[in-house]
Amino acid sequence: MEPIKELTKAISILNSLLESTVSRVPSTELPKDIVFHGVGVVFAIRVEDAHKNETSEIVKNLFPLKIESKIIEAGVNYSKYIFLYSKAKQSPDKIAKTLAETIMGELMISVQIGIGEQANTQEELSNAITTAIYALETGLIFNNGKQYHHYNEQGIARIVMNLPINVLLDLNAKVQMLDDSMIAIANMLFDNNLNISETSRSAYMHRNTLIYRLNRISKLTGLDIRKFEDSLIFKMAVMAKIYLEERQAAYDKDR
Repeated sequence: MEPIKELTKAISILNSLLESTVSRVPSTELPKDIVFHGVGVVFAIRVEDAHKNETSEIVKNLFPLKIESKIIEAGVNYSKYIFLYSKAKQSPDKIAKTLAETIMGELMISVQIGIGEQANTQEELSNAITTAIYALETGLIFNNGKQYHHYNEQGIARIVMNLPINVLLDLNAKVQMLDDSMIAIANMLFDNNLNISETSRSAYMHRNTLIYRLNRISKLTGLDIRKFEDSLIFKMAVMAKIYLEERQAAYDKDR
């Protein structure tokens, strides 16, 4: 069976297996003085090393109530990150947006934030920090202009990053004939839940023109992205392309 045909069957299995492949931050490297009265969320913040201390001060000033939010030191192996454990009432999105806008506004630097899973115990805190790091690092690869990245919204990205090289190459080959405008149209279709009429309006494009372009994509890839299964494979193929390019760039840099 070709690798492409195995993908949809393997997705549920891969998602469960991936949870065990992430290297956890040892709970022994975390502080013991965190008060777990209620569920909190962990944010991993990354800036240039030269601005880390200033960024830490900004975060402390944004969340002065230590009973509600606390900066966590996680050992020397994780020194490039700033970790915030927060039980604030705002949504994780709102907290991440406030962090990004304030840091950028005061220091005029770029910032990336990973949003991990929730924690209510020391062991859950270890997992939450791990997932926040994973969310941030995965987001740096599949950025799409975003400043903060949810671990729980990266299921497909995690699958792609753990696929065997032969499957990655097979996926990548599917989209090699597409230009950026074709991929942009496909992404717009996905954003509109595969709805042709909504996509046509969003793209300010006549419905027949959109259908023509989608048919063109289908001819070049063998995938009808108006169908859910094919749209999933297409999305993974585009992400495989991005991931392989990132790996190649990292390899070239290290040579």
